[in-house]
Amino acid sequence: MSFLQHLDLWLFHLINYDLAGPAWDPVMIWLSGNAAFFPLLLVLAFVIIKKGGSRGAAFVMVAVLAALVAGDWVAAPLKEFWQRPRPAMVLPDVRVVGGNGYGHTAMPSGHATTWGALAIVVCLFYRRAGWLGFPLAFLVGYSRIYLGVHHPSDVVAGWILGALTGLVVAGLSAWLWTTAGRRAFPVWWHSTPNLLRATGTSYVSLSERDQELTWRHATWLVLGLLFVARLFYIAGDTIELSEDEAYQWMWSRRLDWAYYSKPPLIAWIQWLGTHLWGHTAFGVRFFSPVFALVMGLVLWNFLRRHTNERTAFWATLVFAATPFFAVGSTLLTVDSPTVLFYTLSVLAMWQALETDRTLWWLLAGMAMAMGFLSKFFSPFLWAGFFLYAAFTPSARKQFRRPGVWLALAMNLLALAPVLWWNQQHDWVTLVHLGERGGLQEPGGFRFQYVGTFLGSVAALLNPVFFVAVIGAVVGFFRARSLPLLQRFLLCSALPVIVFYLALACHAKAQPNWIAPAAPALFLFAILYWHERHTAGKKWGARWLTAGLVVGLPVVTVLHETQWLHKGLGVTLTEKNDPLTRVRGASELASLVEEHRQHLAVEGQPVFVIADHYGRASLLNFYLPEARQLLPEDQLVYVLATEKPQNQFWFWPSYDSRAGENAIYVVKSSRHHNPPLLLTQQFRSVQSLGLFKIRHRGELCSEVQLFACYSKKPSFPQLTGQP
Repeated sequence: MSFLQHLDLWLFHLINYDLAGPAWDPVMIWLSGNAAFFPLLLVLAFVIIKKGGSRGAAFVMVAVLAALVAGDWVAAPLKEFWQRPRPAMVLPDVRVVGGNGYGHTAMPSGHATTWGALAIVVCLFYRRAGWLGFPLAFLVGYSRIYLGVHHPSDVVAGWILGALTGLVVAGLSAWLWTTAGRRAFPVWWHSTPNLLRATGTSYVSLSERDQELTWRHATWLVLGLLFVARLFYIAGDTIELSEDEAYQWMWSRRLDWAYYSKPPLIAWIQWLGTHLWGHTAFGVRFFSPVFALVMGLVLWNFLRRHTNERTAFWATLVFAATPFFAVGSTLLTVDSPTVLFYTLSVLAMWQALETDRTLWWLLAGMAMAMGFLSKFFSPFLWAGFFLYAAFTPSARKQFRRPGVWLALAMNLLALAPVLWWNQQHDWVTLVHLGERGGLQEPGGFRFQYVGTFLGSVAALLNPVFFVAVIGAVVGFFRARSLPLLQRFLLCSALPVIVFYLALACHAKAQPNWIAPAAPALFLFAILYWHERHTAGKKWGARWLTAGLVVGLPVVTVLHETQWLHKGLGVTLTEKNDPLTRVRGASELASLVEEHRQHLAVEGQPVFVIADHYGRASLLNFYLPEARQLLPEDQLVYVLATEKPQNQFWFWPSYDSRAGENAIYVVKSSRHHNPPLLLTQQFRSVQSLGLFKIRHRGELCSEVQLFACYSKKPSFPQLTGQP
């Protein structure tokens, strides 16, 4: 063992010091990680799939799987287990040229493990050219020693573990393909019967059923993998709750028939999720991947009946490559159930029109009722149906039958609890919706909002797919024949689009407000371009390829924006990083708790006040004591105001805490004086300073804390309802 340790030390000094030189430093930094790495990999993967067909696609999938397993499931856990210090922490005169030179995560090298796995997979699939993978793996591992961030033994261990991982992953993949591929994917199996050995394509005539079976199982596989990946993602620590999720979690702790700004369904859903999995981020978000899976299966079933299994498969990838739907598949806000039930309502209404059966109207009414209890969107559905009926005489006969009226009655029944709650609370939701939409502002057009709104919508819908949708709409209106299904889908989406586009001409509109109409709009475009593709026009296929090439990397980065820094050297700021709003909550809670405990030394109980309902909700979730007190008691409040501004107004306020101290939290990047309301409620208020909230070293936000001493007796005009 002593000999190996001396050899390890000698090799490290040889590579890191004796063989080093200024000319080699940039080369080794580039080998260890460079901005062109991931773009080059994406281009290479595209070329391999284009040239290699099904076997090329299999290679790319196995290589990606092997790299992920080697990096995340082998190297990362072993690093945490062994906790070996990096060279600069235990050796003198180490040249740390770049990378993480400090910490207790040296053994094994993640780079070496990943490249060891990739080299083996390349060799197994392409034996003639596979040897190229080994020099690359060697150079990457060598660069880690040269840069001073790993011992030679770290790199060798990484190569060995990576090679074993690549063998296992490739071997299991080949075995699964041999045993199950023929039955699950007959078309692809006959094209590539052996993953690890190039064979001639079998020219066995395959039936139409085999074709459909292949694409059907491929769709199920994609949906299943996405579902599992999303569950793992929300169970991890990459992101924390957003303000809206925590706010609605607060609702679920105090169930009611409605809330200040929304109907009650989101609270009921979170109540069920947290009762299944506990009051954790996973419990709060559990039903978001579930809704995404249900949506995927429903859309697949609809499209395979109106097009074919192949189109349904590619449509599944279209939805997966669209940021709108990707975000809604992980975060659980009101948009997730609203999008699902709006889409179910549209498809059930079409089935009712197509089959002329009352049962489908009842199902549509049920979906519309659930959608209304999610968000007030069902009036748009009826507007779309009336618009369709106005241009379609065959649809107007439904008004003479009971189905449509039963669906309307079910929808109106869902209105009852919301009306009852608002009648008890001075119709506060109507007031809020008017303020939210800027309806109380002076009239006039503000076209600066329109460009921002459309640009945001285009980005969230994937710019390529957005253009394809616009092209489908233009082509539809220019066509002489207007298919009824496409007409119905467009009519179902248009009221939402037109309403919020008009609203954007008056006030600032959020792009996610059109989310419920997006699936119907995409289905319309998919059907339109499918017809053109069937007729021999290839524009749809080209737009599909471009959209996937653009969308899939973007969606991937949206799940972990720090990959931009690792792969491209791009560092996002807290203002332009989309994940900032789902990071830093636990760090904020730790900061507040530290100052709360410090203030508690004076002897009086200390509670917390936040400037915003979102921050108050996050603190209630991430402060263990606050989470345990709910729902009977509360530790974190929103600053009391003269009129309702959020749901906290209707819950017990901190007026009963006379004589107690408090910590006030306000989001701010510069020093401010405390709000007048706060100074009126306490004997004295003192600033504790500005604090930066960081997540894994990256700045998320800045807050100012105030120490508030001795709460005065209650101010009746500032209290909420008990």
